[in-house]
Amino acid sequence: MLLIIASLSCLLQAIGKLRQQQSLSGWTTLFLVAINTLQVDTHYFFVISLAAQGLVCLWLIWQHWRGSKSMPTNQPYWQRIWFVALGTLAGCLVWFPILPTIYGSEPTTWVKANHSVAEPVERLLL
Repeated sequence: MLLIIASLSCLLQAIGKLRQQQSLSGWTTLFLVAINTLQVDTHYFFVISLAAQGLVCLWLIWQHWRGSKSMPTNQPYWQRIWFVALGTLAGCLVWFPILPTIYGSEPTTWVKANHSVAEPVERLLL
């Protein structure tokens, strides 16, 4: 949860900078790439958080385009946002060769087994 809070805090700072048409600081950019990559390294469900951040950026692009009929993405202040997106993608691509080995491993065997929906709750209580 702390990683998501840190990531969303940086995203809020990025939104403020984009609305002022200013670039993110270099440290914030590197911190955001590191946090986003660390999120995915910790657990693959953090991809949902990254998808939400991507949707927010798409919404900002659409909002700007709707108002001025020009794409803001080629502006200099968007360059660091693109760096964050590409850096995060590179950090996530490291896991692609490992993904096939995860399915069928011991921690994931309960997913494909024919058990009741309540089994995770039962395991927690026992």
